[in-house]
Amino acid sequence: MEPTSREHISRILLAALEETAEGFYNIDKIAERSRVSSESVRRVLSRFGGEKAHRIILAVAALKAGCEPSKVVRNLTWREMEDFAREIGGRAGYQHLENIYFGLGGRRFQIDLILWRYRVILVVDCKRWKKPLAGETLRSVSLRHEDRCRALAKYLEATIPGNNRVSFQPVVVSVYEPSTRLSGITHVVPVDTLINYLNTFDYGYSSGGISASLHLRWSELLKAMLGRR
Repeated sequence: MEPTSREHISRILLAALEETAEGFYNIDKIAERSRVSSESVRRVLSRFGGEKAHRIILAVAALKAGCEPSKVVRNLTWREMEDFAREIGGRAGYQHLENIYFGLGGRRFQIDLILWRYRVILVVDCKRWKKPLAGETLRSVSLRHEDRCRALAKYLEATIPGNNRVSFQPVVVSVYEPSTRLSGITHVVPVDTLINYLNTFDYGYSSGGISASLHLRWSELLKAMLGRR
């Protein structure tokens, strides 16, 4: 009989992520790891594309089935973690762009992901590190990311100027709980709390003065300008 409980489904999906790190689906190994029959594995995976299911689709489905986000992310590559954060942001109603490159003042900058809604842009840096962010490491990561965030604000104000004030919030997403969730002006968000963070973000919050005056159609222009790179 096909397993229908969330526990069974989450176990199968998590096992599928664990067993497909190299890109190959071995139904019998997934069944063994998840302690169900091979037929049950096939039936569950068939809901998401069968043995050709995209791993990010499986990751989001595992989350919906009740898997802890940190357990899901530990079975993703660093690039897949960015895709996972983007997918969560999209499902929370945010527009998004990823892998953004731009130049300012003779320097080149790269940003993993931006999510935006209303007049706030969340500038996201995903850290798939195998230990919690803490101490000088956390401070250094936060300061570098704040620098990228300020550079993006200046770059956009120079390229799509206008009279609409838009705020920029630096966000670092980590696999594990950090020593603090606020480092300087950077929000450090463990992936287990990312959904709640995005759903409850205070749009009246001041990020310490990172803002830019952008064109009335800044959201549309942002996608046209940065999305083509």
